[in-house]
Amino acid sequence: MLPNEFSSLYDHTPSAKLSYGDFLRIKQPEGTLRFGIDNQFKDRVATNPQLSERGIAVAPANLEHGFTMLSQVMPAMETGESDGAEAGNQLHWGCTDGLIAQSQINFELDELVQQNKTAGSKWAYEQFEQGCSQFRQQLYREAFQSVSRAIDGEGTNQGNKSEFRFHFLMGLIRLGSYRNTSPGIVNPPLAQHAFLTAARLAAATHPVEAGHAMICAGRAALVAGDIEDAIAHTRKGLNTLPTHAAGMYQLGRALFLKGTRKEAAERLADAILLDVERALHAIGDPDFVAAKDFLDGVLQQALERYEERYKQVAERYRRALKILRDFSFMDVSIEDMRLRSFAATRDIPGSAEAMAESKTLFAYNTAIDRLLEGFRLLPACLEEFKGHSIRLLQQQVLHPPRREDYLPPNISDESLTEGKTSRTGVITGAVSGIGVFLFESSKIAGPIYRGILESMSELILLPLGTAVGITVAVSIVEDVYREFTRSKYKSALAAYDAARHGYNALKRNQEKEIAEIQEMSLPQEFAPPAETGIVKLGSPDDATAKKRGGAWAKL
Repeated sequence: MLPNEFSSLYDHTPSAKLSYGDFLRIKQPEGTLRFGIDNQFKDRVATNPQLSERGIAVAPANLEHGFTMLSQVMPAMETGESDGAEAGNQLHWGCTDGLIAQSQINFELDELVQQNKTAGSKWAYEQFEQGCSQFRQQLYREAFQSVSRAIDGEGTNQGNKSEFRFHFLMGLIRLGSYRNTSPGIVNPPLAQHAFLTAARLAAATHPVEAGHAMICAGRAALVAGDIEDAIAHTRKGLNTLPTHAAGMYQLGRALFLKGTRKEAAERLADAILLDVERALHAIGDPDFVAAKDFLDGVLQQALERYEERYKQVAERYRRALKILRDFSFMDVSIEDMRLRSFAATRDIPGSAEAMAESKTLFAYNTAIDRLLEGFRLLPACLEEFKGHSIRLLQQQVLHPPRREDYLPPNISDESLTEGKTSRTGVITGAVSGIGVFLFESSKIAGPIYRGILESMSELILLPLGTAVGITVAVSIVEDVYREFTRSKYKSALAAYDAARHGYNALKRNQEKEIAEIQEMSLPQEFAPPAETGIVKLGSPDDATAKKRGGAWAKL
């Protein structure tokens, strides 16, 4: 027991010989939660820098008898909904005000009225909405009156006794908190009754909220000193919310108080694996600290499981990274592509190893978080690799061949058709074409040249200026030119057709390769290990487990 330091208790405990209501009134932190922890176990949980990283300050002076005082900013009243697992990791029982924002009781009034369309129901839901607003403003007496009217009605206005949200809010008000300490309102047995009613009404339609209500009923029974009911209610709630860290810790604590220490140690270790900060609560609990061998066993079990889990995740990540390194396209490896996402994933194992070096619970948890961050980056790395590979492939086929690039200059379809050009143009073109032709092809230049000379000699024999001689000369030259141009034109068209067919084949192959790249998916090694050692993963409650300390629930 801490030496006359009730305010240094993290939570109410029977060994303090202090009522639950008195504990809340003595504790009443002003925005900062202060609690003491046993120095004998502190270094196995976290170093001072590791505590500081999580916003937990260490007081400069120690308390008497080997305790250190820590201080942490109290959770603010958060808005928005979250699932049971996330609420369980965030939950501090002295700060239960946030539960109203984290649960399904935070529905919009219009939505609730639409589900319950009678005029009487509308009045009850208006009272409930008013009670929620007053609860957030820490007007607990007014909130109690509003939710009482919502349930029981007033005068001619009808209440609604079958709405689980009303009873859940009543349970929160009756349970009390560091801010809600009024003796006339705080009543754990009545809080237990309200939570049990909420759980029964929500069971069929809102099982997660029913599970949460059962865990809250277990809390109410625990602070009322009813250990058996606390165990029974909490177990039932955990059947629905197996990764609820606060519920798991609560079950371990109740089992310890009952004397069932073996299972208590297992459940407490489970809770620490779900939320590493629960280890601080354990080493600050006078009941546990008084049983040092028990607490030592809990911490050792948690450390061993954290270390084993870290090694499993690290090994899986290294295998995934090796597979990633082997990815290549066109003989260019993913590493040589200098992708930003790959550079980010490559350095993660080393940084995680450095984080785990101190071998504390916080160190292993932070290292696992770092590796999980890497697993979240791997899909982005693959997508960047696929995009880069597709761009490389597309660069190989830029533009289709153009017909005009393959045709000889100064040759057109018109020049191949009789009657489309003048004789003078034909003769000029023929002479030009023949000259080019003579230089380009020595094999056929001789015969053509001899033919031309023979034709020219015939022209000399004919009377210059006669019409027959001119007609024969033009016809011979025109025939030679036409045959030459037609041959060259056909060759050019054949080359163009071949290029076009080759391009189309290359394009079809490219499209096939792009489709294959786009269909690439992550191998199994890219996924983290599938089990936590507590529960199977993949349930809705695991998906959004809180990042702070929820390394097991997040995997």
